[in-house]
Amino acid sequence: MNPETPIASATNRLLPEKDCYDTDSQVATLNVITDHQRSYQLAYAHFLYSELGANPALEQNPDAPPQQLAIHFSMAVVTVLGAALHPIDKAVQKNDLKYLQRGSLDAAKLERRPAGSATVVASVVINFTEDKQ
Repeated sequence: MNPETPIASATNRLLPEKDCYDTDSQVATLNVITDHQRSYQLAYAHFLYSELGANPALEQNPDAPPQQLAIHFSMAVVTVLGAALHPIDKAVQKNDLKYLQRGSLDAAKLERRPAGSATVVASVVINFTEDKQ
């Protein structure tokens, strides 16, 4: 099985936007559910920083999600593509983000949106850093 190919059928279902993420001020870990439906718990004790900006893929593909959020932990980087990602960035910086997963596959929802628009998460990928020893 090719791990780069998204899982098809029922696991590729559309999720309501409100189900892309949730917050809870009492959590100690972030549950990251990747596009391949694998779940990872990342401890906030290992959170380093996050970066929110324009998606570099927009230069070559105008239909790409407009924003990219990179959440850096000591052992991994979580890359989120979507639109109106500011609430997720704010929640992760406050250690309040409970879980994060892809919430919509509808490309029409990923058009540039006015400020205050609903958050859309199009992709969640995790890359683990290699041990340099």
